[in-house]
Parts: sequence; C-alpha cells; structure tokens
Amino acid sequence: MSDNSINRKKIKAVMGWDIGDGDSVAFFKFIKPLGEEKDKLVPLYIHGIRDQQVIPSAVAKSEDGVITIGYDAAEQQEFVINFKRSPASWKNKSLRGEPYRQHTSDYIRGVSETILQNSSNRSGGMGQVIMQDSKGDMHWKKDEVLLVVGCPASVIWKGKKAREDYEQLISEATGISNVIVTEESRAAVFSLFDINNLRKKINLQGGVLVLDFGSSTADATYILPGKKAINISWELGAKKVEEAMLENILQSDRGKKGFANMAKLYSKNRVLVGNDCSHALFGLRKIKEMYFDGRIGKSAQLQDVNINIMDEDGDQILDDFGEPVKLSINFHVTDELMHYALDKYEFSVNKDGNPVNRGTWKENCRQFLNDVKQTLEREKLPLQTVVVTGGGSQMKGVVGDLCNKAFPGKVVPSDTPSHSVVKGLVTIAYNEVYAPEVRGKAMGDIRSAAEKNINDMIDEIAKTLSEKAYDKTIDAMKALAKEHGYADTDGFWKKIPFDSNVGEVTRTVNKAIADSLDQNNVKNQIDNSTKRWQNKDTGAIVKCINDVSQQLYADQVMGEMIQISQADVATLAKKVVLPDITMPNVATDANLIGSVVGSVLGVVFFVVLTVIALFVPVIGPILALLGVVAADVLYDKLMAYEKMPVNGTSIYNAARKMEKDKEEKIAEIREKIREPLRETFTKPDVYGDNFEKYYRMLEAIAEKAFDQILLKVEDDR
Repeated sequence: MSDNSINRKKIKAVMGWDIGDGDSVAFFKFIKPLGEEKDKLVPLYIHGIRDQQVIPSAVAKSEDGVITIGYDAAEQQEFVINFKRSPASWKNKSLRGEPYRQHTSDYIRGVSETILQNSSNRSGGMGQVIMQDSKGDMHWKKDEVLLVVGCPASVIWKGKKAREDYEQLISEATGISNVIVTEESRAAVFSLFDINNLRKKINLQGGVLVLDFGSSTADATYILPGKKAINISWELGAKKVEEAMLENILQSDRGKKGFANMAKLYSKNRVLVGNDCSHALFGLRKIKEMYFDGRIGKSAQLQDVNINIMDEDGDQILDDFGEPVKLSINFHVTDELMHYALDKYEFSVNKDGNPVNRGTWKENCRQFLNDVKQTLEREKLPLQTVVVTGGGSQMKGVVGDLCNKAFPGKVVPSDTPSHSVVKGLVTIAYNEVYAPEVRGKAMGDIRSAAEKNINDMIDEIAKTLSEKAYDKTIDAMKALAKEHGYADTDGFWKKIPFDSNVGEVTRTVNKAIADSLDQNNVKNQIDNSTKRWQNKDTGAIVKCINDVSQQLYADQVMGEMIQISQADVATLAKKVVLPDITMPNVATDANLIGSVVGSVLGVVFFVVLTVIALFVPVIGPILALLGVVAADVLYDKLMAYEKMPVNGTSIYNAARKMEKDKEEKIAEIREKIREPLRETFTKPDVYGDNFEKYYRMLEAIAEKAFDQILLKVEDDR
C-alpha cells in the first residue's frame, strides 16, 4: 500500500509475519515515543489452543467454510501445502479446483484468526489492539496495527503491482488496513542486528551477504550501503528434499510391494500414485526436520507415509464405504535415504522463472552459491561476513560443506534461523511508523544547514576576492612609493620632489586589482570555496541522517552499525539526476567580475585619494563623487587629472592608511560583492531562484541517504 495512506499516528503495535511455504511465524512489538526505551520483540502464538510459535504452512477449508491451518489442517481429508506463489500465478488452480489466490487468502485468514483467538496473545499485550464483537469473535482494530509480510526476492515478485496485489489480499483476509509487503531478504539483513553473537562484529561497510535457505527458494542478499545491493533468488527450496525422500520410498522394495498388493486387492492391472501427495509430503517434512536436528536416527522405529492411489485410467480407488483408499508404506529413516535425497535425486531449478540448472539438491546448491560468488567477484565487491539463515540451513552440510567452501572463513550461522526473517520484518514495520517523523526532521535540519553553508560560501568568496584585491593594491602602492622615495637608516620616508602623478597612482591601483582578478586565480579561489561548501553540505547530510538513525533504532549497537559516511553520500549523489543544473563559471562571469572591480576600486580609491588629497588639494572635490557615480566614471574623472603631481611619501602614507582601515574596508567591499555573487549562482540555468534547484538536488541525495539507513538500497539484479 502507499506509504501516504498509512495513518501512523493511530498505530499502537506493529507485527511481522513470515508466511513461508514450509513454516510460518509471527512477532509483534508495541510502539513507544521516540527516545524512550523500546519494547522487546514478542512472539505470537499461531494456534487457537496450544501455545505454538511456529506452525507448518498448510490450510484446509470445510464445506461450510471453516478454515484450519497447520497440523489441524493436515488431519483433514484434503488440504493444501506449497501454495505461496506470486500473484501472477494466482489464477492457476490446485488439485482441489480452487485458484491459489483463494488458498493463500484462506491461509492468511486462518493465521490471523488463530492469533486472535489464542488467549496467550491477548494476555501478552496484543489485547490492546484487539476487539470482541457481539458474537464473541475477535477482530483487529484495523487502523491501530501495521502488518509487514515478506515475499521472495525473485524478479517474479518484483514490481509495484505484485506487491499491491499481495497487500490487498492480506488486508482483505485479516481486516487490517495497514499492510506492507517487502523482500524477505531485506528483512533477513535487518535480523542480523538481533543476532547476539554478531551484533558487535558486523561491519555493513565491509559488505554483508545473507544466504536464506527457505522451503521454496534460496535467496542471497548482498548489501554494501550506499554503493551496491544485489538480490539473487533460485527456486531451490528445502521442499525438494521431501519430494526426493518420497521418490526413494516409492521406489523401495516395500513401496513396490505395496503397490502390487493394492493392485491385486482391488483387481487392477496397475496402481499408481494419486495426484495429491500433500499428506505424504507434509509428514515427510516433519520427519526430515527431526532427522537433521537429531530427534530421529537410523536406529529409530519404522515410520510410515500415506499415499493416495489411483488406477491406470487416473480414477481414484475407493473402498467399500466410498472413501479414498490410501497406501501406507513403512520405512526407516536412514543415512542412505537422506543421502539419496541430497546427493542422488536430480531435478531442475529455476532462477527468475527460467531454468538455470539441473542436478541433485547439493549440486544445485553449489551452483547457486557459485552464481552468488561470481556475481560479487565480477562486480569486485568486498565481503566481510556471510550469514546463513532459514529453515533449510539446518540441514546437514548446508553451512559446513557448502557455504563454508564457497566463502571460507566468512560464514556465520544464524542463532535463530527460523525466526530471522520475521524479526527483521518487525524492525522494518517499526521503522515505517517512525520514518516520516524522523525523515522530516532530518530534511529540515539539512535544509537549514544548507542555507547557512550557502551564505558562508558566498561570504567566503566575497572575502577572498576582496582581500586578494585589497592586499595586491597595498603591495603595489608600496612598490610605487619606493620608486619615488627612499628610506633612511631609521626607516623613515623622506620627502622628494613630486615626480609621480595621479595617473600613475590610478593606473597602479587599477592594474593591481585586475591582476588579483586573473581568471585562473579567481577560478581556483572560487573552486576551493565551492568544494568546501559542498563538503559542508555532505557533512550535514551525514550528521543529520546518522543522528536520526540513532533515534530510529534507539539502540547504541544498532545505531553504530547502521551509519552513513561522506563517501556514501558522494556515491549516492552520482545516482541523482540533476534538475537542469549547469555548474556556474563564476570566474568568467563578466557582471560579477565587473561588480568586484567596481566595488574594490571605489573603496580603494577613497582610501588612497583621501591621503593624496592632503598633498593634492584639487582632488578633494572628486571624493564627493564616490558612492554616487560608477567606478569606471570615477576612473575617467581621475584620469582627467592624471598629470597632477604626487610624491612618494603621500603614496606610502596611502598604503599605510589602507592597512590600518583594512578590516573595515574589506567588510564594505564584501557587502557590495555578495549580491552580484548570489545572482551569478542563482541564474535560471544554474541553481535557479534562491538556490531552489540546488536544494532539490540536496534533498534527493538526502532521501537516498535516509533510505540507506532503512536498508532501502536500489537493486542491481
């Protein structure tokens, strides 16, 4: 849904739901004012009776519309698993004849209802955002909750429409108004900050890779904040292991004998596996998990798997009571069985909806990791840490044999692989509530800093040009005085004949100012000032964004991990399209240089002529013209008296007077230069009226920087 449609002021709690193809889990957190200590993440129990945090993703619906999920659904005659599909395929129908959109909606509705009905959730605090109707049914206070749900990073889930379709379905199924869908892989990155053994070790600026092995996909997310974000998703789910186990059991001697006996019992030439193997695969999922976490081994008692069967014409076989017949096959969970599932059973795997490899589960996994590794190497990206998470990561060999070999010395397994994504989703939800407030504050602070920095830059340029011209004039006047006088042993100047004149003094001043405004010198001075200006603005972005990051996360360790740098801002600036800006060539701006020359001439002439007038009384009336006529007119007036004699002592005294009055006179010159300087920078084809184009550019960079601390970086794949 659109961020603008969320009324964040009403939201009292945020939830994250990880709706997986294999398992589902939910967490929540209450909203507290910025600056206060945040509540901890709290699990929600996804079962109407038992306090159960993680449930297998399965859904069933009775003829009268009653929905059951998880293990309760698996007890029904018909139920659906592996229904998590992209909106583009929602119209496709399952074996039950219903579109997958309906199954997805039923399941999410079932999750919502079981969370609401479980009294442990309400007594745990969520009761504040739950209400009861007249029939005793529980409902969400739809505007007071923000729910964030994950989706795969695959390109088939990319695009605004796919997210909006999923958000709409979730909102309809739950009755919650505020729903956001985001990549599970992005959530997995956020979850890193909640892993205790990683909190002080991860350096996002060193490049972090998260490998998320789920039931339906294997996702890789690489993040180098401000520089690169890569998402790679293969349809390589752990459910393929269950399918391989089933294949091995069906091909076993017990399996073949079971089918032969069924054919004889029901007088059929041949008995085949039925179309719906949900019961069998659901049972094998649990057995697989028990095997890998050590709860079951090869010495354990016999297990059994129930298979729907049909005859060779595809008709379901029914018993004497008209019920579908199931074949029960006994088997031992052996190392050989799991070896077959991981190392012998071959299948094709897709990437972005297209076939990319065929092989065993481990071979496909190696190719997936190789794809990730080659992508990072091709882009020459640094990599500090590889975090492995997801339910599939708990299978033997995934972390040790596969991931460690692909990324030696960098792999760290998540301490809560089944909860990694959901915890990240809650963090994202929490940030979404506060993001507009802290974003607005950051943008305001950056704008204020930028306005000050612009004024400082203009003042610096004006001061630099003024001082350069003024100092050059003093040096030139002293040099001229030496030509027409001499210093005695005590350092005093002696009067000599009037062998200089007004014209020589005027030309000396004019040339000194012109020399100081040499185009290359001016360009270097202005370039240095504008660089300092832009560095200050970059620094303002870094400071303001990092300050609000600390506010947003309210966690010192997290705040230190999620920071931006000057280099990050420089990189982000390259991704901003300039709003019709051409950089000003201040050094060649005739109007500006003319204003500078005029301003300096006017002030310098006043100081010089005030002193010289003591020796040349005829110049006195000319001083009255200063501030009334333009500098070039004044220059012409003075040149009319160019042959009027002046001695070295008066020239030297004028230079000394300039030194004495420097601070005051520089301030006068700077004040006169500021306005033409601002006009140069704010021309329509430069930064526009009142630097508005520049502010827009700066804001666009700051927006990207803010998205970076939310880990909303642009995908490159």
